[in-house]
This record gives sequence, C-alpha cells and structure tokens, in this order.
Amino acid sequence: VYTTEGAVKFRSFIHAKELILVIEIECTGKEKDAVFKWLAGPAVDFRNVKRFPDDPPNPPSRNEIEGDIEVCVQPRVAGGEFASAWKEVAVDKKTRRLYLSIADKFPATGAAKEAANTVRQAVKTDFGQLVQKHRQWWHGFYPKSFVSIPNTYAESFYWAQMYKLGSATRQDRMVMDLLGPWYRQTRWPRIWWNLNIQIAYAPVYTSNHLELGQSLTRMIDRNRDNFARNARDIYGLEDAATVPHTTCYEGLRGDGSAAPDKYINPADFTWALHNYCLQYRYSMDRSIITDQEKHAFFPMLKGSVNIYLHLLQQGDDGRLHLPALMSPEYAIVADNNYN
Repeated sequence: VYTTEGAVKFRSFIHAKELILVIEIECTGKEKDAVFKWLAGPAVDFRNVKRFPDDPPNPPSRNEIEGDIEVCVQPRVAGGEFASAWKEVAVDKKTRRLYLSIADKFPATGAAKEAANTVRQAVKTDFGQLVQKHRQWWHGFYPKSFVSIPNTYAESFYWAQMYKLGSATRQDRMVMDLLGPWYRQTRWPRIWWNLNIQIAYAPVYTSNHLELGQSLTRMIDRNRDNFARNARDIYGLEDAATVPHTTCYEGLRGDGSAAPDKYINPADFTWALHNYCLQYRYSMDRSIITDQEKHAFFPMLKGSVNIYLHLLQQGDDGRLHLPALMSPEYAIVADNNYN
C-alpha cells in the first residue's frame, strides 16, 4: 500500500492447524510510525435485532491485559463470552508482526485466558516453523483433490471451493455452518439443515477429504440425545430423532424463534444422515454401521424414519402423505419432494 507518506508492505495468513492469525508489516518512509489499533464494534445479533427489538443489547466490550497479551472481552446477555487477543512483536526496525486469536465460551467464562494462551504460544514458536507447518498442511491438502479440465474458468471455480472447504473446518473441530463457505456478514448464522449443511459438506466425499466430513458426523454422534429431545419438543415422540430448520451447534432448536414451527420439515434430518451414509460408502468403514456406541448413524436414521411412521397418513388416492397440519401448534411444510 503506497501513500503520500511512504509504503506499507504486508502479508498475512490464518494458520492451517493453529487458531492464530499472523499479519506481518514492513513500513518505510513516514509510514514507519504506522501502528495496529483495536477498534471494537458493538456485538449485535444481526438476525434478531429487527425481529426482537425489545431484547436487551449485549453489554459493552472491555479491554484487558492477560499477562503480556492484550485482550478484548465481549460478554453476552445470554451468558458466556467471546474474546479477541493479540500481541505485536518487533522483528527489526522496519518489520513488525501481529499475532491474533479468538476464543468463545458458553455458558462459562474464560475465553480471554484461552485466546491469550494461544497467542502466547504462537509468539514463542519459531516463525519459520510456524510458516512451514502452515504451508505443509496446504501442500498436502490440494494434491488429494487434484483435477484438471480443459476449462480454466470452471477449474478456477473448483479450486476456489476447495480453498473455502479447507478453510472452513477440521475433523476435530466445530461443524461447518453457513459462515464457513459464505464468509460475509449475514443474517444466517447457526446451522441450517434445510439443504445448506448437506450441500456444504457435499464436496468432501468426491474430493477425497473424508477427514473434513468427520466434523459433521462427530457432531451428530455426540449430540444424539439432543436430536431425540427435538423430536419430543416438536412432535411429542419418544422413539424418534430430528432437527428443525436450524439449530445451535449442539443440535438443539432452542425456543424455536430462529425457525418458526411452520417451517419444520421431518425430511431435513434424514437428508443430513444421507451425508453420514456417504461418509460410510466412501470410506467403507463398517464400524460406522456396526459400532453404534461410537457412531450414531443407524440409531439416528431409525429415529428419523420413525417420525414418518407416526405422521404418514393414507390419502384418498391410496398413497401415503405427510399431513399439511399436524396440530394447531405445528404446521409442517409438505410439498411434492416429501410426499
């Protein structure tokens, strides 16, 4: 970046394995005095601010020092906190590096300490090794998905999607939500089960990245009780499992306000379990089917199909249909795709 005062050269990367962002700048001319400043914005839920204008706002953020690391802590009305931590390190007279990390805790606190510890560990790590491990991960990622076609536009689009997929999740971390592939300010946070999560994970199978698909299957494995709870809350069923259109990262519907019950469709969860089935078919790991203590695929599929057994009714045409209305409280969208 060239200014009337000098120039600022920079490079940055978010590490492929560690939860750390690194920005390195080299300043020349009068820009040598350029500094990083943290400008905290208000913590606003863009989806709910218009729908629930009377909800109390989140408390203001506060800046703290955690040892030798600067931290901005954002408490939430709903509980827990979000924290951003950073430290600037001088490399030489012209060059400086900023290390930054984030952490989220709910309903407990402690995000500040966690984020600060990540930054502190990264600062202590040899920078060359940090860069090498980052590049090594990506150099191993791309060849597993290699494809070449005689259309540069389509091939470029394919590699852009592979990059976003590789940036969005890891096998042992959070399931991919819409903010993974979309990466823009949006009113669609959370996990959306009506097409979105299914398509977001569709590339992992044919692109040879089943390890990334495990962030979805493991999420289903560890939250099977929550999917059964959804079936009780929505349909009053004790032998079933489901999701509404959208859930939190633990698979719960919450109070239902994010997706009113008129949008609930029992096919959403069955469709997501098709992704789980693809994880089995592409890996041929039979434990996915047989080890039901570790893998929830079969119990959840059984619970999902049980909803149909309870809800389907025989119509005048002799075919089985989902009723357009289950009860005055729960309207079910039933179009031709799900008849």
